[in-house]
Amino acid sequence: MSTVLLLVSLALIIYLGAVMLAPEKGGGGLNDQV
Repeated sequence: MSTVLLLVSLALIIYLGAVMLAPEKGGGGLNDQV
């Protein structure tokens, strides 16, 4: 169970970090959907 929480936390940190560091630079489809 702890492993699942770790994976989820890492995924959120990486996702948020990528969005915050380069929101305009990335230009991914995820941001366009929202």
